[in-house]
Amino acid sequence: ASRAAVALYNQSVEVFEGVLAMREQYVSEQKANAAAAKRDFGKRPDTHNHNQTAQQALVSLDVATVARASLANALAAIGDVFVCNEAHEHALPVLTRAVTTYERVANEAKRRAENATTAHDRVVAENAARQIGRHGALAQSVATLAQRRARCSAALLDALWNLADARGKLAECHAARGAFDDAETIRADAFAAFEHAVSHADSAAGDDLGGLVFDFGCVKVAHAQTVLERARVLATQWRSRDAANINNANAAWSLAERDAAATTVVDAFERAEAAAVAAFEKLARAAEFSPGDATPHVAAGEAMQTRAEVMRRKHEFVMFLEGSSRSRSEGGTDVPSWSRSIEETVASLVAPLNAAIDPAGGAFGAALRVDSKCFDALVGVAECRVEMGKVFVAEGNDSLSAHKEFKEGWTLYRAALELAGAGGAGNGAHVAGSDPGLPRDRLSFAYAAACAAHLAGESETCGEILQNVLKCGGGTPSALAPDG
Repeated sequence: ASRAAVALYNQSVEVFEGVLAMREQYVSEQKANAAAAKRDFGKRPDTHNHNQTAQQALVSLDVATVARASLANALAAIGDVFVCNEAHEHALPVLTRAVTTYERVANEAKRRAENATTAHDRVVAENAARQIGRHGALAQSVATLAQRRARCSAALLDALWNLADARGKLAECHAARGAFDDAETIRADAFAAFEHAVSHADSAAGDDLGGLVFDFGCVKVAHAQTVLERARVLATQWRSRDAANINNANAAWSLAERDAAATTVVDAFERAEAAAVAAFEKLARAAEFSPGDATPHVAAGEAMQTRAEVMRRKHEFVMFLEGSSRSRSEGGTDVPSWSRSIEETVASLVAPLNAAIDPAGGAFGAALRVDSKCFDALVGVAECRVEMGKVFVAEGNDSLSAHKEFKEGWTLYRAALELAGAGGAGNGAHVAGSDPGLPRDRLSFAYAAACAAHLAGESETCGEILQNVLKCGGGTPSALAPDG
């Protein structure tokens, strides 16, 4: 199916490229004709033919504008297919070209919007200076120019929105390849395009400001996850060098260097947490525009989950740092202390997860309040419950509280399994948010449900689900063995 989709999109690309090539040929011919006319001084210009040519040029320009935007859309769609199949090396050049094409579309749309606004404002000023009433010729011209300005403004909004989305997808490709600097740079450009688009959007005029802010928030969630991955890589590199420092005298580093590098890692985690908070705030704003839609709340829940993971990984690194520092230093440089009591630590680590499942928290719980059968929200709450259980065990040694969370998580996973099996609407037809999606997503969801069942003490049910996962090619017994 993916190959067929790419083939069809490639056919579209060829068509749109052909239209643009015809436009370029037309422009070249017009330039040649203009040059020939300048050389022919004795011939009087044919006004009729000149006007016909101008009209043809205008139509050709409109067609080329639509073709270029459609070309960018087709390229972005091909990139999407590659990304969905985790073929990031193939997606990267396609999305790069899509972004370049969208940039040209946006620049042309901006120029047309500025020209339309200038023309409208000039006529309005003339109308006011001449004190012409509503029924004058200039007043009619103002109305026409106002319509043109609105069309150009809408086209600019679409162009900026598409450009921002494409930049976000391109950044995901770079992040998947570990090119974090490139991903961050491109995401900054995506954020700038989103901000520009928001400044041009007007919900009173019918613009989908809520959808725009939602997409903005989703790209911010992806950014937070990339910053988290970068911090995780830095932490791994720090541990590797610290281990080498013990076993290899040539790789030794001073306590000051060690502590400075550790502070860099902690700072990276703090940047990731700030990014997750910013994503949540943007999605909370999106939810205000769509009070009856669970989707922004679900995405906000993902931002909260990202924040919880950042806090957990930062805590793990800090605990390792402080433990290893105490064991190796004897009155050396002071090691920064980020440690807290067990109770404070547990409360801090589960706080984002509790907020995510709270109906008043603006995340998964709020989504279920809007739609009690929202599949993604059910799974989100289940994931949060299971994660809280793991925190209670790992940090608080509180098996009683952990078991309660595991039971709650498994109950929610079971409800989600039933919802997906019934098609969400209960009639076998999947509706939005009721289907795990791609086969690998379905298998990943089923595997997570099996793990939750195991943690809740439902070993037999866990085994049944895992057997189904294995039958569907979701892994091998040896690959699943380390998990339990």
